[in-house]
Amino acid sequence: MGEISDLKPVKEGTLTLDLKAGGYVLRCNEPAHDKDGMFIKLTVAP
Repeated sequence: MGEISDLKPVKEGTLTLDLKAGGYVLRCNEPAHDKDGMFIKLTVAP
C-alpha cells in the first residue's frame, strides 16, 4: 500500500494513506525486523 524510504535511527517519516475500515499491520520491511517486533497492529474504525 505504501512505504517510507529508509530512515536513519531516531529519524521520523510520514506516510498518508486512504484506508478502508478494517485491520492492518504496519511493519518494518528490513530483513528480520518484523520478527524482532518492529510491527504494530492498526484498526481503522468505520
